[in-house]
Amino acid sequence: MGIHGPHTMYSVSQNYFHFDQIACSNQIINGNFNNFFVNFGGSGATLSLLILILIFSKRKHYRSMAKISILPSLFNVNELLIFGIPIVFNPIYFIPFIMVPVVNVSISYYATYLGLVPMAVNEITWATPIFLAGFLTTESIRGALLQLVLLIVDGLIYYPFVKLQAEEYQVRFLYMVKNLTKKLQEMEEQNDNSELLKMPGDLGQTANLLVNDLEDAVNKKQLFLLYQPQFHGDGSCIGAEALLRWKHPQAGLIYPPLIIVLAKEGGFLPKLEEFIFDEACKTLSEIEKQSGDNFKISVNITGESLKNEKFEETLNHCIQKYHIAPNKLWIEITEQDALASTSEIVQKLNRLKANGHKLLIDDFGMGHTSINYLQTNLFDVVKLDGCITRTVLENSRNQDIISSIVYLSQSLNFMIISEYVENANQRDKLEELGCDVFQGYLYSKPVPLDEFMKFTKPKS
Repeated sequence: MGIHGPHTMYSVSQNYFHFDQIACSNQIINGNFNNFFVNFGGSGATLSLLILILIFSKRKHYRSMAKISILPSLFNVNELLIFGIPIVFNPIYFIPFIMVPVVNVSISYYATYLGLVPMAVNEITWATPIFLAGFLTTESIRGALLQLVLLIVDGLIYYPFVKLQAEEYQVRFLYMVKNLTKKLQEMEEQNDNSELLKMPGDLGQTANLLVNDLEDAVNKKQLFLLYQPQFHGDGSCIGAEALLRWKHPQAGLIYPPLIIVLAKEGGFLPKLEEFIFDEACKTLSEIEKQSGDNFKISVNITGESLKNEKFEETLNHCIQKYHIAPNKLWIEITEQDALASTSEIVQKLNRLKANGHKLLIDDFGMGHTSINYLQTNLFDVVKLDGCITRTVLENSRNQDIISSIVYLSQSLNFMIISEYVENANQRDKLEELGCDVFQGYLYSKPVPLDEFMKFTKPKS
């Protein structure tokens, strides 16, 4: 309501509260003393807390609120900080918020009583900034030095609570991100396309926090690619699949499909994909310099990607920027997205193929595929879904499915890549069934670029 408590109660305090001159030690404790040595920066002397948040906090909201609060706090106005973080109703900050002014009273009182600092007798406005206020109200540099000492002491008091707050938030945030990831995985299984950002409660709140952090990370290019090598049966590397990763400051590595969903809902998926294409083409350029032109990189796109009007322009720009042959940059689209394609998207896929890109259907074999779609010769490569490759040793039905797909590949002239190959027996069985290109932990986990480059070095 804009009612300032001390101003409202001033006349009441003058009429009904009478302070003993001796008890107040010749009025050491007065309005200036309270404003500039007890609560400088506002109630609770939170100026030191603000500084600690700016230096140590990794939470974007806290840092943003602290930055907004810098100027007001310098003039002893800290409502933005108190209600924005918030400090009120926060049990972690309750103790230091009460304790710091008490410590400031004790230090300042005895510093004045012992004559180390002159009394704060000069009347100046309560909004005078720190250090200048200490100097003006005492007419001594020692007043400013006392404020500096108090600022340091207050910081030492607040610091363990700032650290505790960060630890408590990280534990809670990790839990919330895990719940959001679990929810998305359930939605994937049920083909549920509900928007994460519009979900009620903690799920929606967490999604909104993550999407803001993700957009910031995309703008600052803080995401990165890992590369999972792919091999012929003879052990020769043919290239790799580029896999997007994001290491969140508090939550660690984020589930990759969650990254894509958040970027899509946040409206910056095209910018994220531009980063992916640029990194993949840059990698191909470096491989060419080292090993010649026998390797390729495949990148994943979504049906939403193909709806972007500037998709082809962005892709061509990256190809030309690094002077890459289009047939080295393979484009992967999931089986489900392929089947949901409109005639316009099919035309776009045909243009990509005509430009030289090889097209892959990812997660093939989930039971959605139309054989007629393969007969269009639009796709050059099929990647077997992990659900059928993982259990190929135990499940005869999956063996029959793979044999059928291999037969199709021979008649329709497309390549098969087996994913999630984790042991030699599994690889041997897949090879027996006719598969000849493999990807999985038997050969290599997803690795950074420098490790992947070792697979592409010419053999001596």
